[in-house]
Amino acid sequence: MQVISRDWAKSTLRGQRRDQWYNAVAQHIRPGRPTLVVCTLAAEDDLRRALAARGHRDVVVAHYGALRGANDYKDYDVLLAQVYHPNLKAIVREGRALFADDATPLDERVTTTGRTLTDATGATWAVDVPVFADPRLAALLESRREAELLQCAMRGRPLDHPEAQITLLFGLPLPGLAPTTVREDDSPASNGGRQATARDTLAEAARRLLNGGMRVLGVDDLAGATGQSVVTVRRHLAAVAGRLRLRLVQQQRIVALPQGGERAYKRQVLMRRGRRVPPQPAPAPCSDDRSEPTGGRDQADNADHAMCVIHAPPRVRTRITRPVAVRSRIRTRRGGRRRGDIPHLPARSVSG
Repeated sequence: MQVISRDWAKSTLRGQRRDQWYNAVAQHIRPGRPTLVVCTLAAEDDLRRALAARGHRDVVVAHYGALRGANDYKDYDVLLAQVYHPNLKAIVREGRALFADDATPLDERVTTTGRTLTDATGATWAVDVPVFADPRLAALLESRREAELLQCAMRGRPLDHPEAQITLLFGLPLPGLAPTTVREDDSPASNGGRQATARDTLAEAARRLLNGGMRVLGVDDLAGATGQSVVTVRRHLAAVAGRLRLRLVQQQRIVALPQGGERAYKRQVLMRRGRRVPPQPAPAPCSDDRSEPTGGRDQADNADHAMCVIHAPPRVRTRITRPVAVRSRIRTRRGGRRRGDIPHLPARSVSG
């Protein structure tokens, strides 16, 4: 059995959440069955005392890294109370030493990838798993994290003892260990419950802002109206858009820098669908009798109604005459002379 929506990481087990974790572990222990509970080393002693205070005597609490090859828990129920997160910096250092001769440098970024969890009935759940962006480092992480979780889960030797039950209180899929039953913790204090509450709060705040006259809702507007972080608002922005039937639009914003210049970045906003038509007042009833004006005199000191039908002036078609190219023709007169030629004068004799 695998219970998703919580991973009970040691970094978040503080205050009331730690007591909730103790209660969640205690309620998954079957009465009358010897049980091996596995957690991190930092929480081992506190979890042992908390289970003993709740009346669970036949329970052994151990930590990750101390159960490799142990055969002392055959026919035990195994309950993995926390997900195991190895030291990422140590994995990066190991990857640098192993792949120092590779021409391609290591991509040491940590991202999330989607994986599918399927139970015996064929139902599926999509979960996000943190991994390295580089496949070589991702393989090293899987050999540390998933391999440690898998070998701890098999301490009860379930292949030889079918009555043993394995319970995983996290959503990380383990290769080779498909769950028979998948249960999603939907209590208000769980991850899924908190996400549902955050979506309801954001949707209600967006509805109030839209009813107040706003047409475009940004991340800062919703964060200021609800008091939630900007990261939480960005995560649930698509869900709010689908619930309220809004458009999720990506805008480009340009901000002037104090030292000069500009900075452009993109942001996602929520917008109403369609166009918003402002309400117009109903026109006053007009009388056909022009002798009794109801609207008073207009700016031209006329007694006619201020609102009337304006007729368009008739269209006058003007004929455009195109210029005609004029060619000069040279005509020849009788006598062999042409117009414009200078006539030949007879020669005069000059006497000495």
